Amino acid sequence: MFADLADSDSEPESGTESEPSVAQDKNKKAQQVDETVVNEDEDEDEDGDGEIDIDGDDDDDDDDDKEDDDEEEDNSEDDLEDDAEQQERDEALSFRDLIGKTSRTGTVLTEGFVQAVCASFGAQNIDERSPTEVQRQSWQVLLESETWDRDVIAIAQTGSGKTLAFLVPLLAELASLSEGALQSATTSCIKPTAIVLAPTRELARQTEAAAEAVLAHPGVGIKLSVFLTIGGVSYEKSRQDLLDSNPHLIVATPGRFWSFTNPDAEDMCVSLDRIQSFVLDEADCMLDMGFLDDVTKIRSLMPAETRVILTSATWEQDSLVQVEAKKLCRTGQSPIYIGVDSQKGLTAARTVQQRVEVVKHKGAPRFRLLVETLAPLVKDNAETDALAIVFVMFKQESKKVAQDLREEGIPAVALNGDMSQTARHEALETFKRGEALVLVATDVAARGLDVPSVELVVNYSLGMTIEEYVHRIGRCGRAGRAGRSVTFFLRPDDCKLGPELVKVLEDSHQQVPVDLRILAEKEVKARARKTASASSSTSSTNSRARGGGGASGAVVLDQDEADRLEQQRANREKQLRLQRQRDAKSGKKGGGKSRRGRR
Repeated sequence: MFADLADSDSEPESGTESEPSVAQDKNKKAQQVDETVVNEDEDEDEDGDGEIDIDGDDDDDDDDDKEDDDEEEDNSEDDLEDDAEQQERDEALSFRDLIGKTSRTGTVLTEGFVQAVCASFGAQNIDERSPTEVQRQSWQVLLESETWDRDVIAIAQTGSGKTLAFLVPLLAELASLSEGALQSATTSCIKPTAIVLAPTRELARQTEAAAEAVLAHPGVGIKLSVFLTIGGVSYEKSRQDLLDSNPHLIVATPGRFWSFTNPDAEDMCVSLDRIQSFVLDEADCMLDMGFLDDVTKIRSLMPAETRVILTSATWEQDSLVQVEAKKLCRTGQSPIYIGVDSQKGLTAARTVQQRVEVVKHKGAPRFRLLVETLAPLVKDNAETDALAIVFVMFKQESKKVAQDLREEGIPAVALNGDMSQTARHEALETFKRGEALVLVATDVAARGLDVPSVELVVNYSLGMTIEEYVHRIGRCGRAGRAGRSVTFFLRPDDCKLGPELVKVLEDSHQQVPVDLRILAEKEVKARARKTASASSSTSSTNSRARGGGGASGAVVLDQDEADRLEQQRANREKQLRLQRQRDAKSGKKGGGKSRRGRR
């Protein structure tokens, strides 16, 4: 299921190819199975139009019932086929098959290295678990000579193991450096070999911890230096620690990292002219939420031949994110696209049971519903150790909801971007230890956060985009475990996202409430009316222009969706600028000029 991205702006259809790959030569059987799965998934949407069909009458109930029965039988057969296909994919590449593979720098993966990888996520031995689909496909590309030098865009559901998908080849490549001296450095400038950028401090810290967990295993036999640099901590101390560490691999958030690499800054301390691999985790977020400027400037300081790896759980087709992603990749060759389930657009993890409650009021009724939703988890916690995350829209709201839950006898902590890095870390650790059963968070926790005990995600409100909804509910149901999500769909605030939410629910075979369908259909009709009105205005304006009347110049039309998305993006960029200003003040208390990018 990997294919080369064409030079056009749109993604290729699933299963298209432009040149042979190792997966075709050595794992042809597994690829054929994957393509069969893709074709079956495409056949599920018979309309192919992605629209929500809501019919208020019962004229064709008998035919519909018969079709439903036939569809249920087909689904049962599909489930059996999926089980067989999954078994065949499991046989395609196991962790044991990694032993003996070679990285592009010549490192041979030993049994001790593979054992370290398995131990990093709790497996007792190599044969206890199998790699996830995105891991298999990534390793088939990045650990084979025919393709290991290609840029890669890996799209997979939340909780599918994307971090190890890029870390295993990356650490194997860097292992060759551990046998010689560290890369050259001066007292004021270092030259690392690989960079991983993440959008949030929590995700960056989690990625660094995953790398350290592999390297700390006694059987790995690799001595590599990995350094984490994020905003919210002392700038000067972080800079000095970075120089002292002289790391091979740096994991960072973009704002803080740019402040170290900016060639125009007097205290620039990181040179990127020896970077061999550049990983952009949660690429859709990094290229569409205020990080693009920093990411582009950082990439421009690297050699043109630097290999680029982009990962994400969401990937909108024909989007500006795709255009920017291709700009980061090398010219002259198309990146290899690795898509699992998300090739056709937005896909929620199928291990998560999703429920939507349409709520009319934001006040006490909604909070009482939240308490009722959390009550069973709190009651059973002594036996299950299950935890829950409640996502809210605003930073102050996270504090208030957490406090109100504590007053109800539910142990809860808040997590938001206004908290200091120390406070954020302490809150997260308190939650991971189970001392607080509920984490009330803004979207700062929606990306990449992996806490195995999280069984339930509650969206106190839907969120600003449907992409954030998918990332939020992906905090549970990770690595194949079962999870549940409950979303409070607020009227009228969330109605503009109704059609997209219905589509996500339907694509992941979840129940769609009747009242949500009705609201979604109203939104579809409202959009159609607005489009028709805009088209009419355009025709009228063009007619007047041809007749010589009316004002000259272009007419700006009301594009509802474009306006909404642009406003969301502007709001997030504003929040990011304010956060950087706060970080700059907290990072250097003694005064002096403020530094940008302290995320």
